[in-house]
Amino acid sequence: MQSELEVEYPQFDIQILAVNQIGYGQQTSLVASVGDIPLLQDNTVDNIWSTWHSLAPNPSTHLGAPYRDVHILNQQNEIVETFSLTLNDLRNLQNYSTLKQLFVDAATP
Repeated sequence: MQSELEVEYPQFDIQILAVNQIGYGQQTSLVASVGDIPLLQDNTVDNIWSTWHSLAPNPSTHLGAPYRDVHILNQQNEIVETFSLTLNDLRNLQNYSTLKQLFVDAATP
């Protein structure tokens, strides 16, 4: 999706990255082996993962969540949308298109 966004919307600086929750650092090699998006390991100083989840509109509460939530940030780095990959499998074209459009909408001035 990152490559598609760069090609289709070059006027926007849309960046997709993963934030690995504190305490799960041993999983970074596994995550890196199945994807190619940048992975940030959270720490107790920044505490991004917990902060973002607490600020997110409609954070997931279902089993396995919020580990697979995608937080969409606007140009001011404010969370404007949360999209659950647990509930919305990206192998479904409609879900994929919806997530992609959320990124574009957030980047649009």
